[in-house]
Amino acid sequence: MRTVIRVAALMMAGTVSLACHAHATLPHRNSKGSRPSVAAPGPGSGSRSADGIVQDSLTPSGAQPGTAVAATLKLRASACITVRKVGVAVQDGLDNRLDYPGAAENARICPGGFAFTTQPRTFRAGTYTQYAYYEDETGYHPLGKTRLRVVSTGRNVEPSTGRKLAWAEDFNAPFTWGNRWTREASSAYEYGTHNPKYYKLDWVNPGNVRIADGMATFTARPGRHTLENGLQAWETGLITTEGSREGFRLRPGDYVEARVKLPATVGAWPSVWTWVGDGHEIDVFEYHPDAPDLLEMANHVREAANYDVIGPPGKEGWMRIGVLLGTHSADWYVNGALVYQDGRGVDPNWSAYLNVNLSISAGTLHPVPKTKDPITFSTDYVRVFR
Repeated sequence: MRTVIRVAALMMAGTVSLACHAHATLPHRNSKGSRPSVAAPGPGSGSRSADGIVQDSLTPSGAQPGTAVAATLKLRASACITVRKVGVAVQDGLDNRLDYPGAAENARICPGGFAFTTQPRTFRAGTYTQYAYYEDETGYHPLGKTRLRVVSTGRNVEPSTGRKLAWAEDFNAPFTWGNRWTREASSAYEYGTHNPKYYKLDWVNPGNVRIADGMATFTARPGRHTLENGLQAWETGLITTEGSREGFRLRPGDYVEARVKLPATVGAWPSVWTWVGDGHEIDVFEYHPDAPDLLEMANHVREAANYDVIGPPGKEGWMRIGVLLGTHSADWYVNGALVYQDGRGVDPNWSAYLNVNLSISAGTLHPVPKTKDPITFSTDYVRVFR
């Protein structure tokens, strides 16, 4: 998780960043790092251009993967105006354009309104930014941005169907460190125990991971170490299959799922991810409570990234998050719903270790904690089907 991938319009208000571990946030990560912040979409209606054109509505806000859908746009103007073209643009998490086909040529927009429906197209699962635009003699003018969430639910999308449980960690006693997991360091971190280069305050401490009551609890608290950049470190917890006697690795075709309870404290940075070196990182998820309704997902093998809109975690905020690691597409699921298909996948000979950890943001891409109180993140299980 090292570098950072730009993600278009992650929030309806404010900004969000995505990064990598070796790792940064949706922008390419590295050893668990983070991504650069990006501008948020503006309002979907009421957006006014310099020419007095107002966007009253843009639909749809949702669709099913693979099912053709058209966009319907309603505009009006303070005085009648004719523009060269009106259309609806769509961008994915890496700002790739996936516009609806068809545009209205020589469109006349008046106070009484102008309505236009594009031709239909299909989308893979994911969360997209869509916005109307018009072109006139002065150039290209985008209007208000909205989200288009393409999600599939139901038994037909259950990713474990047809696969056998190949590996499972339910964090039940007796638990022996070193057999399946290690907790001392990660090769994704520049210094093994810490990685200040990638926007984190972490200093991995084995004592900050506790196995009890059928779960792994990761705790972060202010520590005594000073990082190479002069910032005060937080002691944090990390577990990895790297260096364990079993040495388990994920491989193409696997579906990996974790059941987790996300923290609510700003500055926390929990994640489940894979690593064996640059070009092998898949982020099952990353989460930053300063953007409480966004769950980040990224493929750093063939570079793709997206986010899913979730409700802010509550007291019972357990979630199931997983990814099916295909060679043509990596597909992400949240609580049984297909929320993102990257259309990229992993290489046929790809393999990587599993990692679960709680990082602390250093303030570059996401705020530092406003408290010195301990922060926790819990994992109920990690399971792999193949």
